[in-house]
Amino acid sequence: MLTSTFELLNDAREGLDSQLSAAEAKRDYWLAEADATAAIWGGASDNGEDE
Repeated sequence: MLTSTFELLNDAREGLDSQLSAAEAKRDYWLAEADATAAIWGGASDNGEDE
């Protein structure tokens, strides 16, 4: 049970951090998947990154 406004805000912040971490992990997975596919089938992949 949340007992204060600060606990509620902290809990919401932790939830958002978890969602952001999950989204970043999914992004990393799909970038690795694209690289693996390019390596297997041929082709260039730059991961959408600009140098």
